[in-house]
Order: sequence, then structure tokens, then C-alpha cells
Amino acid sequence: MSGFDWVYCCNFTIPPNAVKCGNDLDGSDIFVGLANYQRDELPCKIIPRRREAYVCYDGKEIRVNDFKILCEKRMYWILARDGQVPAGAIPAGRTSLGEILYIGRVNTGGVTKVGKVHPSHNCLYVPYDGKEVSHKAYEILVLR
Repeated sequence: MSGFDWVYCCNFTIPPNAVKCGNDLDGSDIFVGLANYQRDELPCKIIPRRREAYVCYDGKEIRVNDFKILCEKRMYWILARDGQVPAGAIPAGRTSLGEILYIGRVNTGGVTKVGKVHPSHNCLYVPYDGKEVSHKAYEILVLR
């Protein structure tokens, strides 16, 4: 799939065409990223103002230091649920077993939470408050 790029993010310098997915409770911008953890490549949330990036894995929110950021502006979010992956969904890594993961988000309590749509688990997982939290209904990022 073309129309987007994963760009290494050095020192939390955010390219002008980076994909913003929302805001944290303190108003900090949240961007979409991609990071390796264990043997998986996982979607991650990047919070440049706080110089933080996180993935979720095995029930936990894990801080990462080495990541790429998604760049392109011709994308939009659509509603999905139960592991659905519509046509045009942006692939964002894969598990060690080869399953492709996708970028999803939910908005709850005034906070945007971004994470991985895991089709075989029928949900979206997001890193939040030290945990990996699952959601059956979510938005998924697709290319226009």
C-alpha cells in the first residue's frame, strides 16, 4: 500500500505531515507511531510535548524510545468494531506469528487513546495508565 510513509522520529521532532490522532487529557497532541517490542512490530502513541511514546503488549503499557511516525494527510478515521478491518485500512506492524496489525483509536473521558487493531482478537488494544486496555468498538485509520 502506498500513499504514506513511516519516518524515524529523532528527538521527538515531528514532521509537518505527521498524522495526529487526538489529544491527551492535558491537551498534549498525540501522533501515530510504529515501534518494535519483543519480536512484534506494534502501533504506538507518541506524545512529543512530554517526550513519551508507548506500545501495549501482554496486558501492559510499555514505554519505547525508538520509533517511527506515520506521515501523510490523506487519511481519515471510520467506525469499526470486533476486529473489523475495512478496505484501505493502514497496516501498522505485525505480530511475531505474522498477523498484520492496524491503527485504531477510541475517545473516552476526554482522552484519545491510540493503539493496535488485532483482528484475530476481535478488538482494539490501547496502552493507557500502565495497562493494555481492549475495546470492541473503535475507529480505524484508512487511506482516502
